[in-house]
Amino acid sequence: MCAVRTHAVSVFQTASLSSLRSSENQLSDDLYQIASPDGGARLLFAEVDSGCDIYQLVAQLDRNGRHIHLCYDDSGLPHSIYDGSRLLQEYTYKGSYEPLA
Repeated sequence: MCAVRTHAVSVFQTASLSSLRSSENQLSDDLYQIASPDGGARLLFAEVDSGCDIYQLVAQLDRNGRHIHLCYDDSGLPHSIYDGSRLLQEYTYKGSYEPLA
């Protein structure tokens, strides 16, 4: 699993949700989920730094067990995106990205 530690956080993939920190949403110490009412989709968020109350989107799962996993670099930007165990694309941050699939 990719490390999720950062200081500069991109807004579109983060959540600052105090309601996220409930026992029914907590999967482990720093991992929380938001599920659709029918359970068909789940978003997994990991806390950026312990106690900071900011969470990054790290995975999306559907009811059939398919998932997309996001990995972040030290600056807090997504570095790579995996579909299951296959790398879909890796960002180069030189103005674009290089599709690898």
